[in-house]
Amino acid sequence: MFSFSTSLTPGPNNIMLLSSGLTFGYKKTIPHILGVVIGFPLMTIFVGIGLGEFFKLYPIAFTILKIMGILYLLWLAWKIANHYYYNDFFYNSINICKLLGNGWSCFKKINKK
Repeated sequence: MFSFSTSLTPGPNNIMLLSSGLTFGYKKTIPHILGVVIGFPLMTIFVGIGLGEFFKLYPIAFTILKIMGILYLLWLAWKIANHYYYNDFFYNSINICKLLGNGWSCFKKINKK
């Protein structure tokens, strides 16, 4: 019941799916949708059947899971930091400044937020 009710409310997963759909389109968002639709109920089921007790019995398994999570997050950070679109955005911002030739258009080049 909890999984069903939270899937209908606008939480972080639904906001991410909305943003992904608007940015990349429906077809490219399907893997993200499947990850949310399958992943969240699976997580709830595993917690419900006592995954926490498993980690209490075998703390090394929890440590391995944490290390794998850290490595995955570092890999994601590396991929984001070295993504080629960042450079395209920067150079496009410079071109806009040259084209318009005024200070307000160059603000985007300086402030990346």
